[in-house]
Amino acid sequence: MNREVIIALFKQTLTEPRAAGRYIIGLDLPAQFLWMALAFLAVLMSLLVSGMFQLVPIPEGDMGDMVQMNPAYRTPLMFALMQWGQAVISVVVLTWIGRLFGGAARVEDMLAVTIWLQLIALVLGLGVGVLVVLLPPLGAFAILAYIAWALFITVAMIDAAHKFENMLKSLGVFIASILALALGSALIAGLLGVSASAGGL
Repeated sequence: MNREVIIALFKQTLTEPRAAGRYIIGLDLPAQFLWMALAFLAVLMSLLVSGMFQLVPIPEGDMGDMVQMNPAYRTPLMFALMQWGQAVISVVVLTWIGRLFGGAARVEDMLAVTIWLQLIALVLGLGVGVLVVLLPPLGAFAILAYIAWALFITVAMIDAAHKFENMLKSLGVFIASILALALGSALIAGLLGVSASAGGL
């Protein structure tokens, strides 16, 4: 894709996200390229977040301690691996649960729209960050608008990948996936806690 096509696709994502999602899936990009792109985005995100932590003065107190304990501040590579792992799990869960709802997405389809979503979110997130720094009063509204947009576009992309043509069903897949991920994380944390307790006996 050349620059003009990318800009047009960016604009279409903001106004007609399902159509943009169908276009991205229709490109039928090789799976190897998609997995490499996901890894690249994870590294890029880690570098940007780590850079922000290093450039912005660390607040004092508990907030400062939390920042310094964040993997993005201490070990950017670990943060990148965490980002990549979370994205992979999300792609698989969204694909699997969507199929339970009658969807038709392949892993590659969900992966393609996820990568595009992350790229768009990164660009807009940087813009919101600049706005927060330059115009703090407008920054709060920009953050709320960004969150609302992210939720809507994510549901629309799920709809495009699974070919539902039903945003309510896509919203159901999104909510069910969040619950499944939360339950899985809780179970893993519980198992790790039990293992740690057993090891200390």
